[in-house]
Parts: sequence; C-alpha cells; structure tokens
Amino acid sequence: MVRAFADFIVGNQACFSIAFRLTLAYLSIMISKEHKDFLIRGAKEGCLPKNCACPAQCKFCYERNFTKMFPRVKTKHIPQYTKEAFDFFYEKFLDYQKKDELKLNGEFRRKSEDGWQYFPECDFFNLGLTQNQIEKVAQIEGTCYTTGLNTDFNFIKYLSRKYPKRFRLRLSIITFDPLIRRNVMNSDIDIENLKKICKVAIRPIFFLLCFNKEQVISDINILNKYSLRNEGTFFIHKLYYNKFSPALVKDYAVRGENDLKGVVYYLKLNDKKLNNISERLRMGPTARVYAWVFRREIGRLLEGCREADSGAIFCSVGAYQMIRNMKKKINVIPVENSMGGCVDFTVGMTLRSIMHKMRGMLDKGKVLREIYLPGSMFVDDKKVDLNGEGIDLIREEFPGIKIKVIDIPLKILNSTLSLDECFKYYILNELNLPHRCQE
Repeated sequence: MVRAFADFIVGNQACFSIAFRLTLAYLSIMISKEHKDFLIRGAKEGCLPKNCACPAQCKFCYERNFTKMFPRVKTKHIPQYTKEAFDFFYEKFLDYQKKDELKLNGEFRRKSEDGWQYFPECDFFNLGLTQNQIEKVAQIEGTCYTTGLNTDFNFIKYLSRKYPKRFRLRLSIITFDPLIRRNVMNSDIDIENLKKICKVAIRPIFFLLCFNKEQVISDINILNKYSLRNEGTFFIHKLYYNKFSPALVKDYAVRGENDLKGVVYYLKLNDKKLNNISERLRMGPTARVYAWVFRREIGRLLEGCREADSGAIFCSVGAYQMIRNMKKKINVIPVENSMGGCVDFTVGMTLRSIMHKMRGMLDKGKVLREIYLPGSMFVDDKKVDLNGEGIDLIREEFPGIKIKVIDIPLKILNSTLSLDECFKYYILNELNLPHRCQE
C-alpha cells in the first residue's frame, strides 16, 4: 500500500505512500552481485526488499497503474529469499542499523540507467520466510507490516508473548466490511483470522480507509475494544482514486471524502464514550487539510519568495487556496497531479506540467522572471521528477527565468494529523471563518 504521499504541503508521504518491485532471475543458492546490492541497500534503509506482488490486490492501489502514468518507473521483483539471501541481508542489517533507530519494511528508491526502481513495504508474512527467520527479525524491535493473508494467528500470539517489548505489527485492515472487501480486495483474506490477530497483537497500528461514515464507525467499534486492551493505535486515511481507477473505486472515494467530515465530527463528539479514542488516533485527510494545519510552517517557507507580478509559485491543487490566501502579490499556480482523479498532493507533479502552465502564462502576456517549485515533487535529492527529468529541462526552454526549489521539512512530509487538528479545520469551514496563517 502506500503511505504515502504528501503534498507541497501535504505530509505523510507515508499515507500515500509509492510502491514498486524489482524483477531478476530466479535464485536458488548463489546470490548475484545485483541481488546483494539490493539487499545491502535495503539493510541500510531498514527494509526487506519485496519479492512478490502485494497479496491484498486492492483495486484502489495506485501501484496497479503507476507505470502507465510514469513509464520510467520500473516495477519488478527481487529473487526469492533463500536461506543464503536472508542470512546475508540480516548480517548487513545488523551492521548498518543502530538499535535505537531500527525500522523494518520501510520504503526506499533506487536510480537505474533507464528510470526508477522502488522497493515498497512488503507483507512480512508473504515473503516466503521460514518461521525461524521471521522470529529472528521479530527480535530486532521493528514494526512488521501485514495484510493478514497467510498470517497465522497462533504464530502472532506466540511472537507477541515471547517478544512483548519488541514485536510490533502494522495491520493493513482497510475495512472489515465484507461487501467492500469483496468488491475491492483479495477475498482470500480471512476477516475472522484478522480480528484474532488484532486482539493478540501488542501495541499494533490499525490502518483503515474511509469508504463511508457508517463503515468507519463500524470498524472503529470492532477495533476499539482491542485497542484498549493491547494499546493499539488507529490510522484513518482518505481513499484516493486516479485516472485509471475503476468506476467503483471512484464512487467509494467520492463518498468517503464527502463523509470524512462526518467521521471527524462523530469521533470528536463521542471521544469520551469511545474511551478517549483521540489519544490513539491519527488521520490522513485531503491535502487541503494538511495545508491548513501547517499554515504557519508554510508561511515561513514562503517568506523568501519575492512578491512581484513577475514571479510565480507552483504548488499542488491541495495547497493552492492556502498559499493563495497568504501570497496576494505573486502569481500562485495550481498544478494538477499526473495521477489524475482526486489526487491533490505534490508527489506526481511533473516539470512538463509546470512548463505547460508557464507557456500559458507567457502566451497571455505575463512576464516571468522567477519561479518557485516545491522540493517534494522531486526524487533523488530534488534532482529529477518521476518522469526522470531535471530542472535543466525548464532552463533549456526558459533560460532567463530563475528557478528556486523550496525544501519541505520531514516534519511535514512524514506527518499524520490528530483528530483535533482535523476537527478545527472542518469547524472553521462550517462556520465560514477565515483560515489565517497568523492565527
């Protein structure tokens, strides 16, 4: 799945998170140099590189169509995890990771000669590891990601009891609703087994998507009793659809976004009844909400923008209104995300889309001397976008225009929002109060 993907200002690159796989030849005993390189890179990043497609097979996952949107991004697999490959990875993992910085199944990307290769989070229990190998990893204080498919409840119970201070799970539940799961997910995932896992896991993270208000409330009611007992936390995320999504996913996404405010209101007004669920809950709403929550930080980031009619700030659709309210004397231009649909954050904005906007401005007689771009639209230390193209592309066509990249702090990019933050946003909208940067 994904975590995430943030906006010029939308955090949680994690929520939206980009997922891709590497294909190499089948490996039985010997480990090729290329395979070793990937395992070493994964060890440095605290990640087990993926060797199979995500078993959840969610129809709303952008990974299904990502190469259609960005042809230079390659989706491939690494070879299977033989004993030799796993032992090699584990040895390197312990070499590179400090005990207080361990993480597991994180995402990392690698540049290749013909594009980009991404290693996504993988379902830890679908990598083909033996129980001994899984237990070995469970001892290193990492959070293991699972969809619940092929995840044995009794084994989870065993690991949780044997390593109560180390073994943690992030459960991609999505929803317990049987009709929604049948429509958009792998029907082989046993819901009752998933509930048992939720019950015995220690301090798990429950990941849910908002399809509609009733669904979220039902899922919360099921999970809340478990989370009180095992100190579990919730993460509720907005459902996105892109230009390749089937109509059913679009319908779910539109309904979910329309109902998200109602979900926030319900949880806030019933916080005490739900045993102070706000203390165990984080949210990933639309980019507009993130932009408002981080309005002060945005204001500081934009202080260096010279306000003149000959300048332009290019930003995501989600961040546009907030930036427009702050910067009245400079052109603020929203750039549609190449993923299409309701995707309103920055990752996926491309330089060609920005250049198209620039040509439109110049054709209308506008004078452009300086432009500002969000750093979060670039990969590889802000050198290229997901089309694999760098800022020189703009310089070649518009040599006289200065280009400045605004770095977005990790605090914003990796953020999730509290229930109170979301509630304040919706209340101000409902009451039609100004969203001032200074407040």
